Amino acid sequence: DRGPDIGFRKADRRFWEAVKLRLAITSIRSILIIDDFGFNEAKGDRYRERAGVEARQNETVASVSEIFQTSVAVMPFFLTGEEQERKEAGARRIAETVREIERFLNSGDAIKMNEDECKPLIAYPCRWVYKIIGRDLPLLQSATAEILSGRDYSASPSRSSKGGAYHCLSVELTVESESIRVGLYEMLRRHPAVIMVL
Repeated sequence: DRGPDIGFRKADRRFWEAVKLRLAITSIRSILIIDDFGFNEAKGDRYRERAGVEARQNETVASVSEIFQTSVAVMPFFLTGEEQERKEAGARRIAETVREIERFLNSGDAIKMNEDECKPLIAYPCRWVYKIIGRDLPLLQSATAEILSGRDYSASPSRSSKGGAYHCLSVELTVESESIRVGLYEMLRRHPAVIMVL
């Protein structure tokens, strides 16, 4: 719930102010938030109580909407007990979520495009963070080292699912151009150890 390099909870408007400052995108049509807002915490954990989850969701949406001055769609990532306990059920939920992300991105509601070039308005060079998700953290780290060999980057584990079935590795580096940013994304995405790259 706390941004690794930002220092504020996501429901705190200061988190989103810091995110906006770090983004190199000049304008956004709409934002899709995918989060559990604490719902997927262990049973008995007070952080997952319904009132708190709803309050965090509402606060996050209000902050994002106010800071970015755009429409905000929310896709709660609430895992059922079965999805948390059975890897196959969790994998199905992740695959469904990926399809929803693709639908959102293909709807034309995501990033405003530069009319001349039909490309996102990103100022290069810029710092970029890839969130790499897979089942085996050492394999994710190895894949990252292999693909980013010769580049200066930082990689740190960010979160693991309950039971450790899925792991996320945050990788930050400077990208010099769109072709490099997209090329690295594609290489990471196609690696057999990687389930998803955000």
